Parts: sequence; structure tokens; C-alpha cells
Amino acid sequence: MLQTQGESYLIQANFIHGTPAAPKTDLTSFIFHWKGGKMEKVDEFDTFGATDVTAFNADGQCYVAVSNSLSRDIRFREDSIIYRFAG
Repeated sequence: MLQTQGESYLIQANFIHGTPAAPKTDLTSFIFHWKGGKMEKVDEFDTFGATDVTAFNADGQCYVAVSNSLSRDIRFREDSIIYRFAG
């Protein structure tokens, strides 16, 4: 759960679909906003075998780090990404 400016968000990072013999690692992950007593999907972003997501603050800005791990062709060699989170 990510909280910024009094608002609550949940980030769902997707790892893998399919089978070990035919994995699909290029997936869409989602950002949900807690509003009116329920979660609403507010955004989505591409991930590649995402294993973890964390949020942190630096210099007055909120950031989200996504740990990617699997590309279609090369296992365990996919760059992680840091996004500036605007809410």
C-alpha cells in the first residue's frame, strides 16, 4: 500500500502467466486508488516478470521502484525501473 498526500494506492505487479514451458512475462501491471470505500483502477504500466514493487520519498517527491526479472528471450536479465509517482 502506498500513501501519498493523504491518498491510498495499491500497486499490483504481475510476474508471469502461462507455463514453465511457455511463459508469458511481458505483462501489464496496475495501480489502484482507494476511493469511496473501494479500489478503482487508475493506471497501468508494462512489466517483465515483475517480482516486487516499493515506494519511497526523496527530495519531496514520491517514487515507485519496480523489480523486473524476466524478458521473453533472456532469463533474469531485465532492467528494473523507477517511476516518479504523481498520484
